[in-house]
Amino acid sequence: MKISKPLIITFCVVFFFLITIVIYSNVKHNKLKKEITQLETNYILLKEKISNDNSLVSIDSLLVNGEYETALSAYEKQFSDSIKDDDKDYVQFRIKIAKQFMNLEGKTVKEKEEMNIVANKKISNKQDDSTKTAINYDSLYSVLEKTKKQLYSAKRQLKRKSVVGYLTFKNSKKHTLHYVGHVNKDKASGYGIAIFDTGGRYEGEWTNNKREGKGVFYWEDGEHYEGDYKNDLREGKGTYFWTNGKKYVGGWKNDEREGEGVFYNKKGKILAKGVWENDKLVNPIN
Repeated sequence: MKISKPLIITFCVVFFFLITIVIYSNVKHNKLKKEITQLETNYILLKEKISNDNSLVSIDSLLVNGEYETALSAYEKQFSDSIKDDDKDYVQFRIKIAKQFMNLEGKTVKEKEEMNIVANKKISNKQDDSTKTAINYDSLYSVLEKTKKQLYSAKRQLKRKSVVGYLTFKNSKKHTLHYVGHVNKDKASGYGIAIFDTGGRYEGEWTNNKREGKGVFYWEDGEHYEGDYKNDLREGKGTYFWTNGKKYVGGWKNDEREGEGVFYNKKGKILAKGVWENDKLVNPIN
């Protein structure tokens, strides 16, 4: 039987159409397989991420409850088990925070021992100079209570905040900060603690990665400032403490003493008071 030419053409068109459908189906099938494989990989990674995050939250609770050594050991184990660099950064920062709390607690223990030494000397020596000993004792007790309040305040603030983030960023002076605390739109906002690359530490209020409101800054040499901040600078009312016991209480602007203020020695005696400008006393008051 002779096949007509139109029929042959029709057959060829149908054949090529079917071949095209088969090729397209194979391509589509392979693409779907790759997408499924990628989704499965993402699912596994997401599960690992959630598991790591849950582990860190569990360890964070130890830190907040004051179990610093246990938390530090757990963080270090988590760091050694971590695979991704980003996770390592988060864990490493938690390790720094745990060590900061341990240092504060260590100071508290040391001050307790010093208090006991002073008390024992007072009993054994039975000196007439009991007033002086009592002053030393009261001074140590005051430092102890202050340190305890710092620990309590930091733990209370961390426990109170339901949204806690971990950030690393640079401030306006190009210093790198490692921050833990309240985060809003990927920026430090609310209460938080930051460790500076200079060795300093700030605890207090933040707005858009800047210190804003009430806060305390500790320098590496032991000096510290308690008071108001504005636009990442000391501004408003605040107190600066030197390691030799002296302190300044008064106004601040642009990180310098500005306005009315009083300068005290370590015994609380007024050394100078008056109006300050650009960190200098320009109008003394007797």
